[in-house]
Amino acid sequence: MFGNLKFYTEYSLSEGFFKIEELIKEIKKKKYSYSCITDIFNISCINKYVELSNKYNLKPIIGVEVYVSFNLLNYNISGNLTLISKNYKGYTEICSIISKKDSIKNKISDIKEIIYSRNIFILSGGYGGIYTKISNNISLCKKIYYFLKNSNKNFYIEIQRFNKKSKKETSLLTKHIQGDFVATHPTRFIRKDFEGFKIKNCIIKKKFIKKKKFKKYKNNFLIDKKKFLKVFSKYKFGIKNSNIIAKNCNFEEIKKNSYNLLKINNKKKFFKKKIFKYFKKNKKICKKKKYIKRIKKEIKIITKMKFIDYFIMVHDFVIWSKKKNIPIGPGRGSSASSLVSYVLKITDVDPVKYNLFFERFLNKKKNIMPDFDIDFCKEKRKKVIKYIKKKYGKENVFNIVTFGRFSFKNSIRDCGRILGYNFKYLCKISEKISKFQNYSKVKTNDKRIKKIVNMSIKIEGLIRNIGVHAGGIIITKEKYYNYFPLYFLKNEKKLCTQFDKIDLEKKNFVKFDILGLNTLTIMDDISKKSNLKISYRKIDFKNNNVINMISQGNTKGIFQLENYNMIKNLKILRPKNFLEIVNIISICRPGANLILEDYIKKKNNFFKNKKIKKILKETRGYIIFQEQITKIIQLELNIDLHNSELIRKTLTKGEKKKIHKLKKKFFKKKKIFKYILKNSGYSFNKSHAVSYTMITFMMAFLKYYYIENFYTSSLNHNFNNRKKLKSLYIDCNKNKFFFKEPDINNSNNFFNLYKNDYYLGFVFIKGIGIKVSNEIIKTRSDGIFKNFDDFLKRINKSIINVRIVKILVLSGCFDSIGNRKKIIFDNNSFFKKKILTIIEEKKLLGYFFTKKIFKTKYKKILCLFKSFNQKEFNTFLIKVEIEKLNFKYIYTEDIRIRKIKKNSLLIIHYYEKRTYRNFFPMLIALNIYEKKYK
Repeated sequence: MFGNLKFYTEYSLSEGFFKIEELIKEIKKKKYSYSCITDIFNISCINKYVELSNKYNLKPIIGVEVYVSFNLLNYNISGNLTLISKNYKGYTEICSIISKKDSIKNKISDIKEIIYSRNIFILSGGYGGIYTKISNNISLCKKIYYFLKNSNKNFYIEIQRFNKKSKKETSLLTKHIQGDFVATHPTRFIRKDFEGFKIKNCIIKKKFIKKKKFKKYKNNFLIDKKKFLKVFSKYKFGIKNSNIIAKNCNFEEIKKNSYNLLKINNKKKFFKKKIFKYFKKNKKICKKKKYIKRIKKEIKIITKMKFIDYFIMVHDFVIWSKKKNIPIGPGRGSSASSLVSYVLKITDVDPVKYNLFFERFLNKKKNIMPDFDIDFCKEKRKKVIKYIKKKYGKENVFNIVTFGRFSFKNSIRDCGRILGYNFKYLCKISEKISKFQNYSKVKTNDKRIKKIVNMSIKIEGLIRNIGVHAGGIIITKEKYYNYFPLYFLKNEKKLCTQFDKIDLEKKNFVKFDILGLNTLTIMDDISKKSNLKISYRKIDFKNNNVINMISQGNTKGIFQLENYNMIKNLKILRPKNFLEIVNIISICRPGANLILEDYIKKKNNFFKNKKIKKILKETRGYIIFQEQITKIIQLELNIDLHNSELIRKTLTKGEKKKIHKLKKKFFKKKKIFKYILKNSGYSFNKSHAVSYTMITFMMAFLKYYYIENFYTSSLNHNFNNRKKLKSLYIDCNKNKFFFKEPDINNSNNFFNLYKNDYYLGFVFIKGIGIKVSNEIIKTRSDGIFKNFDDFLKRINKSIINVRIVKILVLSGCFDSIGNRKKIIFDNNSFFKKKILTIIEEKKLLGYFFTKKIFKTKYKKILCLFKSFNQKEFNTFLIKVEIEKLNFKYIYTEDIRIRKIKKNSLLIIHYYEKRTYRNFFPMLIALNIYEKKYK
């Protein structure tokens, strides 16, 4: 039996380089029988690690490395500890421990839970552990060992021998302490990957590769059994203890979450009653045999697959949102293909009407949790999440983690940055390289570009950072630490799971995608201004006025249709009904460009087979939708929709081995198979296309009938996007709808209506922010401004300075209360004087210092001049006088220390409140007078 209890993977970010599959394969080659992954404060890779270890007949051991800082025996002890779970209870305890860490200081201060656990092996952390800082104080080391060993028999001293310092520490501890030792070798990469590790480490730590030293990590590569035994030849007892720990660790896999989250008696009856209650209310469909047959079939599949709870929960928060007037989309993804979700008002797409089949959403042949992706108004989305947390408990509802990876483009910039190249140069390089599909096709004679490309190849695909899923949340039945630990992300200020979306789905966690869509926010704003209630079920999708407007290409500001190429294709294809708009939106995508030209030229391209003709009739004989492929496979192989959908998925994924097997099934109809295979790559989800085209049509409806409110809302909600603002503003004029210039008495923050006239908002003037705009509106609330002088008297000059006043005058804000030229002419001296003082201030004190120089301990800042002549400004020096010490530091513009020259001095006080450019402190001349230096 042989193995190592110290491996770091890519999930340790800067401290690890291994991908899980690569690590397991390499371990198997080196003839290890067990391994233990000890990533820093996380166990995110555990599911993949256990799965692959079992596949390659290796024993998986679950561990983690934590940083602790605590007081023990009146000493402050800090360093790493390695925690290894003995069993599943030990795993849950580790989950609890690492979730409770101090997220700001990134450490654990209270170690009671660690010390008194009987289900965890505690190792001292090796080099960098709790003994490293105090290894010279042998008496203290002994005291700590005996205290921890008496508290927990599972405590071991971890010894390592990968550099001089670790060897020295090992020899000291083994010589003076008679205790239990464990031999470990910190493994971060394969020997050949050391360069890649250095690159990744520098990128994440934001350091230049030339300045960073890597002596500490040099020998942290994977070693074989012979090398391991040689390194620890004098410490064989450490290897024995390692094997003892491995034997006592028994962990199979993380238990699955239960689908049964709701406490309802006789769920099947309750669910059926609820569906048929809503079904009977819908008089258009309740008596049709097609619909009755379909709904019964769907209920059977849902109950058989035990997804009743999921549908009830989704229905609950969707209905709550609708009651609270929170805008919701008609559907998203394959969820729109369910009649049950349509009847329960979760979606607004009738799947029978649009030939959408349920198997696309829920397949009984593959027991996977259905995925309801629901779009909400971006501004009110948080209310829905709050409601879910309140209903199911904050302790059971969490965000989902995402792992950002080094991609083809961003790795080039990252590698260039650590080499010290400037931003402009890196932008040029990335533009050149982005033309190629991958690194292997990059051809260049430039040595610098070659170096960057070679560096980028080494890190491509590895984990770069940790983030939060855009809208994904999960609900657990029991306490979270029974399944997974948590991350607290400082930037997002959110608690999220340490397992990603894929791992959570495998473990049956109930997941909801509560997404924010800006278009729904705009539509909500338009409907409020127009006193209109938006309903996707009541709108007439045969409205000729709206369809004609779309076919003419008058679609700027309309969701999915505002792109230049889309407008161009709409004008060529001239859609005549709703389904043709669905087809155009689905086909005008980058992947489907190959078929677009043929689709435009040929109106009919039908197969000879009459049944296939029917399937492709609505799309001019071309495959556009995934649902069409599924139906063709069903027809040709004479199988049910469940199996044909599974085949369709394998074709779209492009798995070569599985595709080769499928060829044999289609041996009689090779032409059809080739055609399906070719089109499966760019085919689109029809249920998603229909539901999103409903939003598009609704937006077009609002543009046609409520054009004033459409433009004001669209412009207001896109005020940060200058390009979109410009195109929308041009479109306003094209449609003979005009906005008046901003007015000091009539305008608000954003575009607004005042006495039948629409005015531009203050925020849309370049150089005017919300703070200034709010100040104008606040002062105006006491009464309108009578003239320019009245404005100057009443405004807060600390917020509205001369530069802002000048911008307001030149943009025409005062045209209603005075002549623009006359205001500038009459107040010329005022503008000139103030602007000159700002220029003088910049020239006099025109360079700035970083935050490092200015701290509270600096009392005065003294400026040394040779003369006051601006031509000799280059001789301008600064001396900083520190509290009592009076060190004679002199800082020039490039922050170099020089000797002080005895000459005339200027005393300049540091004014903390004023900031300028990049938030560096600005020096403001308050007290200027001559003084001889003594």
